[in-house]
Amino acid sequence: MKRTKMVIVVGCLLGLALAWLPAYASPTDKKITLTCNSPNAGDSISGSVTVTLCDTTDCGTSLVCTPVNCDSSGTMSVTQACGTNFKVGAVSVNICYQEDQDGGPTCTQHPGTGGGIAITGKGFTTVVGPGSPPTGDGDTVSLIVK
Repeated sequence: MKRTKMVIVVGCLLGLALAWLPAYASPTDKKITLTCNSPNAGDSISGSVTVTLCDTTDCGTSLVCTPVNCDSSGTMSVTQACGTNFKVGAVSVNICYQEDQDGGPTCTQHPGTGGGIAITGKGFTTVVGPGSPPTGDGDTVSLIVK
């Protein structure tokens, strides 16, 4: 009887310990989410991103993921998975946006060196676009890699 109680207590403690462990994404599989946002009626924006997953910030070992695109009047998000056979430590992206009223595409590479930016526990986030009024009309393309 005493042994049964001990097994039950140990089982409960183990269950509590497992419940409090943080749930992290796989170090080799990442989700890429690209969001186009055009808050002005009748206006639209398109965006594209090419993501390179790297083992370190100098991208010694890397994998280029399938490009992700979004095109929106309002808000639209597109998410796709990209998996590697190595632990991902950094990400390098080439993200572009084009507003419908502009003549040609405007591309912003992040980071400019083409190297990687370390992925923290929260992932990697960047936003590009003309920005908020008065200098821009609020159209943005944002990227999250987790």
